[in-house]
Amino acid sequence: MKYAVLTAALLMAAGCELTAEPCSFPITGLPKASAALASLELPVSALADLGGRVESLRIYDAQRRETPYLCVPVTAKGQISQREKCPSKVLLVREKSGGGVTVDFELLDGAPQPTGLTIDTPLRRFEQLVTLSGEIDGSWQVLVPDALIFESSGLLAMRHNELRFPMASCRRFRLDISKVSIERQAELRQVTRVINADGVVSSVESTVVRDEAFKIGAVEFWREKAVAVDGAVKSLDYPVKAMQREWLAEKKQSVYTLTPECYPVTGVEIVSSERNYHRKVQVLREQGTTMQPWHSGAVSAIRLPGFEKVSSGLSISEVEAGKIRVIIDEHDNPPLEISEIRLQTPARQLLFFAEPQRVPYLLTAVEKGPAPVYEQHDIIRDAWASKAALQPASLGERQGTPMELTPPAGPKVPRWALIVVLAMAAYALGFGVYKAAQSAQAVERPK
Repeated sequence: MKYAVLTAALLMAAGCELTAEPCSFPITGLPKASAALASLELPVSALADLGGRVESLRIYDAQRRETPYLCVPVTAKGQISQREKCPSKVLLVREKSGGGVTVDFELLDGAPQPTGLTIDTPLRRFEQLVTLSGEIDGSWQVLVPDALIFESSGLLAMRHNELRFPMASCRRFRLDISKVSIERQAELRQVTRVINADGVVSSVESTVVRDEAFKIGAVEFWREKAVAVDGAVKSLDYPVKAMQREWLAEKKQSVYTLTPECYPVTGVEIVSSERNYHRKVQVLREQGTTMQPWHSGAVSAIRLPGFEKVSSGLSISEVEAGKIRVIIDEHDNPPLEISEIRLQTPARQLLFFAEPQRVPYLLTAVEKGPAPVYEQHDIIRDAWASKAALQPASLGERQGTPMELTPPAGPKVPRWALIVVLAMAAYALGFGVYKAAQSAQAVERPK
């Protein structure tokens, strides 16, 4: 009898564990009068609290019935900037004293009015101040005074050779490039041969420094115009909390091992307050027991008075599971001071039919749950494609404690099979105790 009680207790404990309530969020903002197609844009914080995987999410109504939903990406509709060429011809080129140059241009007939230009030059390691003027009503007026163009491949692999200016009603432009900087002064070695009276030839070497004229390959005028686009998939970013840092002195590398909170991971951003830097970056993903190369790129920043350009993000192919390793090649530079590393995951929205009699709805997740497949998927997709009015929904305060990171879904095991396994384990345990008791009684009889 006691073994039957033990078995029943084990089964009850297993049943309680199977039906334990996970972390959940109430869905607010749903209609109260009639049914509607609701749209819930998923915050990255809520996704992390629910195990970090969209495929594990489930929606339940007030009667604890599972509600079908369709997961679709969130796109950012807007405009992008495109460049249109403004063809021009050169009217006059004058070399100035000290290595500067002045070039006059005229737009061709029918060319649109420009808002910028690009100076193409084969020179490297230069820093120039340029002034752009336009002819308005017969007189030259300055459009861009003392703009900086430069190429810094000796220190950082960066190049800035563009000017932007307001649209003006002029068809002629004058580009003044000032005296070359010290980096563009060229050293020339002069060799003088002297023959004395005895016929002995001797040479005298000397080095002189002269200014080298700034060379222009081409100047292209253009204008930027806004073009409407459907938009790309938005990304949600979040700071990495679980991060380990290691310094490899022999390779001059900073190595960061990251544990994502949400999957898939589609981007890495390195946040640093340093003013000017350029680093090559390697991204590896965990594959079994090893780290496999996944992406390579570079991050850089340059902050100068009147000019700033920061490129700190890397877009990578989707990482569905495992840790991520970021390797920064420091070379002969001191280690880059990093304030945080952020990861990106695609923004998602959940579409479902909400009915007033089934409110309130809860958003929760199941452990190791594969992506659900509902018969209503086609109906929801048709309603969404028909541009039906969407009822925006949001999430209330979290209920329960956050869930651990959900591992990738493996082969699905039916619930009845799990209960049968637990029952067999409980039976085996009870039978073992029963046989042990019988053996003890058999040993006591001869005594």
